[in-house]
Amino acid sequence: MQLDIIAYFIIAIAGIALLLILLSGPLSSLTKNTFCFFYQKMLHLESYYCKPEVPPSKQVNVCSKAGEDCDEVATSAEEVARIIASYAIACWQTERSAATERVQCYNLFLETHPGAVTEMIMTQVMERENACKALENSKVVDDKGVLIDYVGDCGSSDNIAWDVSGNVLSTQTLVSIKYDRTQNKIVIKA
Repeated sequence: MQLDIIAYFIIAIAGIALLLILLSGPLSSLTKNTFCFFYQKMLHLESYYCKPEVPPSKQVNVCSKAGEDCDEVATSAEEVARIIASYAIACWQTERSAATERVQCYNLFLETHPGAVTEMIMTQVMERENACKALENSKVVDDKGVLIDYVGDCGSSDNIAWDVSGNVLSTQTLVSIKYDRTQNKIVIKA
């Protein structure tokens, strides 16, 4: 009985050692490629772990505080729009009950830009990902600064105020997201 326990213990240690070698050793890329093949191709699931590596020159680091290590990286205008929308939704869900007129929720610091972001792009991303249930946006500011009806279906209320210089987020490095009680809107300012 004691020999069985010792044998199981040795097998467990050997298994853990083999797993560590596969995950961090010279075979880590093979392990990652194999895992991603089965996870994405066979199970038809997506994993952040399986996203292709992007050269640092093509990345946008988005930080909620200046000088901190950025935990969000975007490689396209749509990903920047998704990040801004997610912070806007978080602000909407937590700050509507605030007693003050205006609540500063987040400051996002963009280190580089992978492409131009408009309110239309952000709203399209929100609609595609069913985020319009959490934060409706029925009107958008076009690239000329005209407020127009959103052609898709992102709710019946206009709960986002796009206050971006030039109406396009392209060279700005600071994006401020706040809740304005008087307008009952999330204000995205850059």
